[in-house]
Amino acid sequence: MDAKELRIGNILNAVVSNGVETFTFNEIVVHELTKDGMKDEKGFRFPYDTIVGIPLNEWWLLEFGFFHSESLDMYLLKIQKEKWICWNKDKGITLQDVNRTLFEYKKIKYVHQLQNLYFATQQEELKLEQS
Repeated sequence: MDAKELRIGNILNAVVSNGVETFTFNEIVVHELTKDGMKDEKGFRFPYDTIVGIPLNEWWLLEFGFFHSESLDMYLLKIQKEKWICWNKDKGITLQDVNRTLFEYKKIKYVHQLQNLYFATQQEELKLEQS
């Protein structure tokens, strides 16, 4: 995963010895190595090389408030009066206006990429419906 893709609030996975932990990325920490080579860390942290994206699927879309349109065979999320984020499993994500496509389909594979797209277009966080 490229660190430049991450934003505070992204939901990610970390591969740990007993499986996978899902967490929300909530801080960026810079550590200095001490003379003996040990890092001064407080709290529970995941090494960067264990962080992986969560595959975007229908379950996550529903959790974020999308609904499924059987006639269009896609999941939709209304973001403004006449604008929608549309997700098709085979094609990817597009942003639609009532009268036109605002950008062509983009392959978005991970939950954090959807969160980042939403933030870039709406200047606010995409929230889970359960939150």
